[in-house]
Amino acid sequence: MRHLSAESALYCRIFTEGILGIELLGQDRFKITPQIPVSWNELSLTSCKILNRDLDFFIVKKNNNIHLAVSDKDRIIWDGYINFGKSKTIVVP
Repeated sequence: MRHLSAESALYCRIFTEGILGIELLGQDRFKITPQIPVSWNELSLTSCKILNRDLDFFIVKKNNNIHLAVSDKDRIIWDGYINFGKSKTIVVP
């Protein structure tokens, strides 16, 4: 059963490290480089445990940009636009 647990954790890492492109930069910040598939128009992930917080991610493609919103329960941490393939550093208060 241990090998199944490791495989389940790998599946979660595919989203956080692959599609969201999240890289931890310290105890209060991370870099995000969303790379959602071409056929997807939006992506929503809730209750992602990052930096000891449950963060929600909402991503919507808009023209040549990505609208990204990151929240912690009812508080918006960051809400704005980034260019496709570009990164944004998010500081979690």
